[in-house]
Amino acid sequence: MQTDVVGIDTETFYDSKQGYSLKKMTTNAYIEDPRFRLLCVSLAAPDLNYAGPASEAPWDRVIGRPLCAHNVRFDRAVIREAVLRHHIPDLQTPWWFDTADGAAYLQGPRDLAGASDYFLGVKHSKQVRAAMDGRTLDQLGPDELAAFREYALQDAMLCRQLCEKIDPLWPTTHQRVSRLNTERGIRGIRIDVQKLNEAVEMFELAKFNLMRLLPWVPEEDALSLPAVWAECRKAGIPAPATLRKDDPVAEDWENTYSEQHAWVRAIRAFRRVANFLCKLKTLKDSTSADGRYRYQLKYFGAAATGRFSGGGGFNLQNLPKKPLVLCKTCWTCHLADPEKLHACACGSSDFFVVDIRSLLLADEGCLFVISDLAQIEARLLLWRVRDEKTLALIRQGYSVYEAHARSTMGWTGGDLKKENKEVYAFAKARCLGLGYQCGSARFVGVAKSMAGLDLTPEEAKATVDAYREANPKIVAHWRWHHGWLLDSVRKGDATHDVELATGRVIHYHQPHWEQNDEGRYDIKAMIQANTPRSTKRLHGGVLTENEIQALGAGGLVNWIVGCEDAGVPYVFSVHDEVVCQAPEDRAKAAAAEADRQAALAFPFAPGCPIGTETRLSPHYIKD
Repeated sequence: MQTDVVGIDTETFYDSKQGYSLKKMTTNAYIEDPRFRLLCVSLAAPDLNYAGPASEAPWDRVIGRPLCAHNVRFDRAVIREAVLRHHIPDLQTPWWFDTADGAAYLQGPRDLAGASDYFLGVKHSKQVRAAMDGRTLDQLGPDELAAFREYALQDAMLCRQLCEKIDPLWPTTHQRVSRLNTERGIRGIRIDVQKLNEAVEMFELAKFNLMRLLPWVPEEDALSLPAVWAECRKAGIPAPATLRKDDPVAEDWENTYSEQHAWVRAIRAFRRVANFLCKLKTLKDSTSADGRYRYQLKYFGAAATGRFSGGGGFNLQNLPKKPLVLCKTCWTCHLADPEKLHACACGSSDFFVVDIRSLLLADEGCLFVISDLAQIEARLLLWRVRDEKTLALIRQGYSVYEAHARSTMGWTGGDLKKENKEVYAFAKARCLGLGYQCGSARFVGVAKSMAGLDLTPEEAKATVDAYREANPKIVAHWRWHHGWLLDSVRKGDATHDVELATGRVIHYHQPHWEQNDEGRYDIKAMIQANTPRSTKRLHGGVLTENEIQALGAGGLVNWIVGCEDAGVPYVFSVHDEVVCQAPEDRAKAAAAEADRQAALAFPFAPGCPIGTETRLSPHYIKD
């Protein structure tokens, strides 16, 4: 680590009772709120210790030096805002180091107190910060103010100590991607504000009209279960035990009684409208006056695999794949292709269509280069278990699903997707659902969600058995992982370690036996050190899944850096997809370069055929 790195911490006003806090708001909305106040800034380096007002900080000794902070996304945004308001000078920071991201890479606790305890052996209480809830500096006595500044200085000092500890253990490529996620998130994505406002207005209207169909509103909440039970008693129909949208019993109840009772139909529509409206309003509230959405993308959000996760309320990692089609007659919502939906069940074809992805726009004069690693997990799994028979078919140009069908399902015809869509869907379900030791009961739901197949329990069991018989190398890999896991538990190892082809090691902390509710014993371990809530059940299939997903995440990091170095600027990523952008006249060349960089991103998996699907678009799309 460079000796001139300065640890920095910013302490701001918050009021959780009034809903003004980062737990309720995105960073951007929080900072742009009129209540925003920068209470204190602290700086720590061998030649510098300061905690106090930002206006009195020795910025002349900070300008041009690297900074480290715990959660750079927040502190960097606060500093940026202070510069824009001319409260502090431009610091001309060459780079930032995020100790929270570094701790996550090493599978330590992500919060500052937990990371300080785990990496440094230092206990750091957050009581002083908690006592500032709803309070400003002028409400503090002399002793409280001194304690607050001492607490802030310790934050900055711990950040710098963590930076020293983590820096040599955190690969520079990963550090770059951590910085890119922060930089591009703060820069933001251009939003189609007009379409967003129209969508919010229309869904507000739909919500209002649907609430009018619920007899217990406004006395009770629209989705109040006791209110629904009372209405069921009045109507003389059975009452559902739950209204959860993913509960099959609740879905059957809605299907059975929605035609007889308009309020039953309205419950389903209201739930979908309210949920989608919440996403739209979060996006609107997070969009700045300049029309840009400043997103939050958590580097190493998944502790074992290293995959990124969403944050800040509006989750880029979990956007609907299809447009939402709203019937303006009955206000029913359909998640469907509007070109294939000719009429609603009520007979109306008067629709309002919003595709939330299309609200994300490339910069003026540019196109998004949207490139997805095609079936990367399935390819890496085949490579890892050395299934050369199937890999050879993929290298010949067959899709992963058709190669699987030819290798293990007896398909000998022509283009599988064109000649037999049913077998293609079945092969897809097998590839996506069974590679990680999925059981037959769970596979019923997996086949439905991943390939649209309706399987009976008997069909699911037969499929699982046939897959395992036809893929002995994959089954052997599960057993290999499970054998080593059992060995770690029997020996009482502090961690069960899985070394990846990338060189990273996944640590499973304190593996142990634990009795489940059915009286059987499972092996469990913490995915993050000293973090009991991260405890997961483990077996060979889970370890295989984490290994393969971690390889994919490692390749994604290399891919992002490769695109950047090749002059194809990264904007954001979604799972195995990278979104870059380029001027319109150079977009085709940029797409070709993104594909080339993908092929170079997996040097740790020689011989694995890497495929990409790349599109150019003025807005974000998902095929």
